[in-house]
Amino acid sequence: MKDFINKVKEDGFLAFLSNKWVFSILAGAMLLHLHLSFSQAFLSQDTITLIFLEKALFSFQGSQAQLFKSFYIVSSLAGIFFACFLFYRAFFERFIHYGKGGKRQENKAEIESMIPDFPYNNEELQIIVGLKQNKFNLDPIKYPEYLIIPAAAMFQNFLITGTIGTGKTASVMYPFLKQVMFYQAKNPEKKAGMLILDVKGNFYEQALKYAEECGRKDDILLIQLDGDQFYNPLAKPHMEAVDLASRSRTVMDLFSGGAKKEKFWDTKAGQMMTECIRLMRLTEGYVTLADIHALVTNTDFLQERLEFLYENQDNVSEFEMNACVNYFMGEFSGKAETTIETIKSCVTEMTGFFASSERINKAFCPGKEQLTFTGFDQCINEGKIIILAMNKAQYPEVSRTIAAYLKLDFQSEVQQRTSNPRLNNTRPVTFICDEYQEFVTGNDADFYGLSRESKCCSIVSSQSYTSILKTLGNREAFDTLQQNLINKIWLRTDDKLTIETAQFLTGKEEKEKYSKNISESMNDTKKSKIFGKLVSDKASFSESLNVSTQKDFVFEEKIFTQVLKLFKAICFTANETGMNEPHLVHLCPYFMEPVINIKLEDEQESKDNIPDENNSTIINMKEIMERNKK
Repeated sequence: MKDFINKVKEDGFLAFLSNKWVFSILAGAMLLHLHLSFSQAFLSQDTITLIFLEKALFSFQGSQAQLFKSFYIVSSLAGIFFACFLFYRAFFERFIHYGKGGKRQENKAEIESMIPDFPYNNEELQIIVGLKQNKFNLDPIKYPEYLIIPAAAMFQNFLITGTIGTGKTASVMYPFLKQVMFYQAKNPEKKAGMLILDVKGNFYEQALKYAEECGRKDDILLIQLDGDQFYNPLAKPHMEAVDLASRSRTVMDLFSGGAKKEKFWDTKAGQMMTECIRLMRLTEGYVTLADIHALVTNTDFLQERLEFLYENQDNVSEFEMNACVNYFMGEFSGKAETTIETIKSCVTEMTGFFASSERINKAFCPGKEQLTFTGFDQCINEGKIIILAMNKAQYPEVSRTIAAYLKLDFQSEVQQRTSNPRLNNTRPVTFICDEYQEFVTGNDADFYGLSRESKCCSIVSSQSYTSILKTLGNREAFDTLQQNLINKIWLRTDDKLTIETAQFLTGKEEKEKYSKNISESMNDTKKSKIFGKLVSDKASFSESLNVSTQKDFVFEEKIFTQVLKLFKAICFTANETGMNEPHLVHLCPYFMEPVINIKLEDEQESKDNIPDENNSTIINMKEIMERNKK
């Protein structure tokens, strides 16, 4: 009895009453009470019906009278239960249990009992996407299953798309970030290294919160203006000048917005970058983007560096010196003035803001002694979490440039894992990027095609495929890119290219098509003198229903544009042996169960690391800066 009372208290009295058996018994008892009350009132009066009933009862003798009385009682009870059944079918299921329109509406207690436990385990590398319910609509089913991406499929990368306000960040990016960050968080040999690019300015705050919860705040290296990490994109002494310039040309493509540039100007700008890097290395042994800008815009500074090179030619490679001098004193100076200025403008388009702002210059053009962030060795070997936190609304050019350089540096280091003995080749590493269209580059597709062997999982999100294509400016490059991002998650979208690509990937299946024909014919027609219409005594009417099957897209356009609601998506994901069947999935937002309760196995230790919810500052940034300086 106590268990019964506790269950009623837990589920609520209304949930208890909504049980169909409880409802039917109560309704039957009420009807029986009404029946007896009316019978008593009825039998207490001298009416024609009473006289008829008495005559009927007393006209039978012995066993016949007993049989009639039994029949009367049984038929009355049967009528009561039949009335209860009709009441349940007509009222309860229609308006209470099924809801408006006759659609089944499970109460909260029933729905919660259907959802299985969240199968998260921080000892196992995997990503839980959400609940697989009905394949084609949002109706819940009795036994849903979680869509789980194992480690082998994770390394085939993710591409998440959805229009604004559909929950990409809240229900996909944040939960994925949390699951990866919590994986083996206490194990220094297995915890995941990460690169997180935040151009909106708020994504990094959630990353800091999760790092605090799982005890990984010491792993954070935060790159931002006025921070304690100083990063120079050109501080790559192991790279040839031409390769470093080629990387810079890739970054410069972001400023064209996908517009086609003449190959001549692109080539000449890259050549000038190469020789500027070579000249600064020969004279200073170190180069920054601010130095490149000074060489391009200041003729006196360029002449000074060349004279210094002549004075110290005994200490440098003759080949390197001749290549540099021949370019600046020969090929470059011999061009027309308009040509020289055009080449310079292609270079300064990217380097200008590094020389025009003291804060930017200090953070990303530090001296050789001030340089603190030298590469992704710590990310790969120690499981460090590198975060770029720059709001593109405040620093549009700088944020895109630095993010692109960091991404290219990360990709280069990761690809060397399989052949470079100094780099750990077993630790999983993750690249997480929201608003990916802001700094996607053409060579990303090549990296994604090879990153599986390097145990790198890339998780990128964008508003649409069109926005990515616009930045790339090349349809073939886009097709290759999306092909190498194997795991696709589509939230609601209005983008035609996204929908067409999703329909192509999810394929077609046999679907039933219905057609209805109605025909009416009349013979010997004549005009009615009363109504003025044609009438006939010999009319025929026929109706036919045809059912046929034909191949159609598994998911129609309407599902992408109208059916998908907030935190709902169509997922086409990989498994260990191939691809899963595409399915509509109910995602798990980071602020709701069960994601919010992801914790480490050592609950007590985890509780010590959870900050006060009322404290708006998740991590004391000064503490991180002081620790990094040490």
